[in-house]
Amino acid sequence: MTKLIGSASLTATDAGTDLTTKGDIHGYGSSNTRIPVGSNDTVLTAASGEALGVKWAAAAGGVSTNTVTGAITAERTTTSTSFEDITDLEIELSDESGGIATIITNCSLNSSADTTNMHIAIGDDGGAVGQTAIETQRGGGHHTSATTSWSMETNGSSITTMGKTESGQTMTFQYSANSVMSQIMASEVY
Repeated sequence: MTKLIGSASLTATDAGTDLTTKGDIHGYGSSNTRIPVGSNDTVLTAASGEALGVKWAAAAGGVSTNTVTGAITAERTTTSTSFEDITDLEIELSDESGGIATIITNCSLNSSADTTNMHIAIGDDGGAVGQTAIETQRGGGHHTSATTSWSMETNGSSITTMGKTESGQTMTFQYSANSVMSQIMASEVY
């Protein structure tokens, strides 16, 4: 009589391989053998130095994730016609070799002029990347939202939200404790 256990064919008997505990499995070294269930959070892994060629071990590898955020705590303004960092809209990326970060900045904006072009960008150690330009048609309390994103290595960089106007008008990054705010976020995978 042949019994099939796993992918090994056993002839005559599977004596000595009685499974006694939930999770036990059949194994083979020089004879049929019971492999007892491993501890919680361990995995069965190949191990040529072991008698049965396998062992229970902690899981290795996998992916780590991290989220980093920053948000303003009060309104911020700029009249600059070249990109400048906006206070509080800054984060520090992890310094993880081989990792990647997707950075998103979302800003609620207002302009002091009826029509003006406002620009936001993600700043990487002082240089503007991932730019978005918007044109507002009405000032004086008209809120506009702008979002821009950028992906880069997780290299420990200081990341900021930057802003500028083309006309030198006042550009306001809105803040309200209950709803309107400007923020920056990075989702890291390494």
